[in-house]
Amino acid sequence: MNNFNLDNKLVNQINSHGIAKVRNFLDFDEIKDVKEILNFYKKPKAHPDTIFPVKTTNYLVKLLKLDIRKILFSLKLNQICKKKKLMELSDEFFKTSSKLNMIDGYYAKKSNANILEWHCDQPFFIDDKIENRHDNRSLKVFIYLTKVFKDNGCMSYIPGSQKFVYQIKKLIFEKKIPLIKLKFLSDLNSWLDNKYNFELIQKNIDNEILNDFLKSINFLKNNKDTNQFDYDMNEGDAIIFDENGFHKGTKTLFTDRLVLRYHFSRKSKI
Repeated sequence: MNNFNLDNKLVNQINSHGIAKVRNFLDFDEIKDVKEILNFYKKPKAHPDTIFPVKTTNYLVKLLKLDIRKILFSLKLNQICKKKKLMELSDEFFKTSSKLNMIDGYYAKKSNANILEWHCDQPFFIDDKIENRHDNRSLKVFIYLTKVFKDNGCMSYIPGSQKFVYQIKKLIFEKKIPLIKLKFLSDLNSWLDNKYNFELIQKNIDNEILNDFLKSINFLKNNKDTNQFDYDMNEGDAIIFDENGFHKGTKTLFTDRLVLRYHFSRKSKI
């Protein structure tokens, strides 16, 4: 996709399902360039070497360290962001001015261990204290530089789950329900198994959102090896998703996995 055009259908899909898939997001030359950059470092998630400058101050730090290569790599990755109009997409998603918080590479070695179990990002509390408003969240763009599929590094995402998580967080923030663990789906399942808790949620959450979410998690309980929520991707494909939704990374049984990631949020917190 040489000229990525902002499409209202794409934003509507992210708002509705929490996630959207874009085939051929990068063209052949772009794939080659990004692979060259990420393979130069080839480090796991959150390693400092795989984080690329996005702010002027970040560039100045790299300049003072004479890390010219990192500066040039970062400029190229930022240019891709601009060319694909990801900032415009983010602004439309948040319905306000947004910002690019981070660009990083994510390398996962071939392994039979799941990368991450079902979870949502920004779990809303740390050490039993509310750290984020319910409506603070990030929009993430994952661009795949390797082919991924079931049991080989693909992402799984429960469609519509971001709506359920949003409403749960809102109820906690408004002190209508007690503080509960939201990081992992397993914790939330345990909490919902309690009859009192479940009735509390029933009284306060939109029935359609609740029923859709319960249908999905009950399906997962009965079909643990399902690929129902998997997103198979080819080189150069991208997924764009609301981090509030429940998602997981599958094991990389057959090949290594390489992903370029862009992280966006509102320009100023509410």
